[in-house]
Formats: sequence, C-alpha cells, structure tokens
Amino acid sequence: MPTITHAEAIARAKRVAEVAAANAVATEKLRRMPPENVQAMMESDLVGLIIPKERGGYGIDSWMMVADVVAEVGRACGSSGWCFDLLIHHHWVFGMFPGEAQDAMYKADPRPKIGTSFMPVGKVSRAPGGFRLSGEWSFSSGVDHCDWAILGAPVPLASGDGPPDIRFFLLGPGEFKVRDTWNAVGLRGSGSNNVVVKDVLVREEN
Repeated sequence: MPTITHAEAIARAKRVAEVAAANAVATEKLRRMPPENVQAMMESDLVGLIIPKERGGYGIDSWMMVADVVAEVGRACGSSGWCFDLLIHHHWVFGMFPGEAQDAMYKADPRPKIGTSFMPVGKVSRAPGGFRLSGEWSFSSGVDHCDWAILGAPVPLASGDGPPDIRFFLLGPGEFKVRDTWNAVGLRGSGSNNVVVKDVLVREEN
C-alpha cells in the first residue's frame, strides 16, 4: 500500500505550485485551469491522499495535510488551489457511496477526477434497476477536466407521501456534458461551469 509523509506531500505540492504560478495569467484568461495544471496535479498523485488504502490511496488521517498541500498551490494561483482541493476532497464524498460503486470506479480509474454539484435540482424518475436522471446543475468547479460527476436530486417517495428523498447520483464518462457559463470575477479561473444531464439511467448502487 502506498504511503506518504507530510514533507513529501509538501514537496510535491510545491512542484504543482510552480506550474500553477507559471500559468496563473493564462488560467484567468481561459476561465478554467489549463491542461498543464491538471497534469501536474495528477502527476503529483496527491489526489490520492484521502482515497482509502484498501482502494489504492494513501488513506491519510490528517486533514491538515490536505490544507497545507492546497495552500502551497493556492498561494500561486487561487483558482488552481481551489480546484486542487476539490479534486482531493471529492473522494471523501465518494467514500460515502456503496462499496460496489467505489470498487467499480477505482478499478476503472485509480485516480478519478470527480466534479460535483450538490444542489438537489435534478429531475428523477424510478426505472428498472435504478433511476432516470435529467437536469442542469450550476457551480461545478473544475468540471471541465473531470470524467465523473456527483450530482444532487430529489427522489419522490414510492408511496407518494411525504417530502422527497435527497440523493447524490454518480455519473461516469460520457453521461454528462459541461455548459460554459462561468464569467465571474472571483476565482475566475476555476471553471465553475454547469453540468448537463439528459435522461441517463443511473443504477441503484450509484
């Protein structure tokens, strides 16, 4: 199982920060991180910090290591630091999904890039084996570079009585699209665009 010390994590983060600093102006102009920033983040392997050891990650037990790593990059480029933090800690969110979904994702991609939007704005209908999901979600930072997405939506109760059950749905490569909507001033380079889903079947375990 892989291991990493705080000092090694910071050393790797400094190398990511060098790339982010060199591309800071380009990041602002693009309104998203350039591919070089994402490549540096993935090559650092720091995205695996909180992925459990049993699923091939470092399984660290200190959030301060994550904070220190992100701070190194954030000092060089705020937008890149923000997106780097999300690439890391979205694996904590995914850790609350069923084990079957986690096993399938980490088998397909040991270091998946996950975008999220937790607002329960999607439209859901029950279908054999799972749910059909459609909708558009805002403010998904860094999603342009993500192959996976976790999105919130209200699921009507089968009985029809009572408030809906708010759930998070996992979508894989090719099951969502990104709509370019991010024209903000703050964190301009974070690419916090919209995620669009059109009638995708999400299995029950996702």
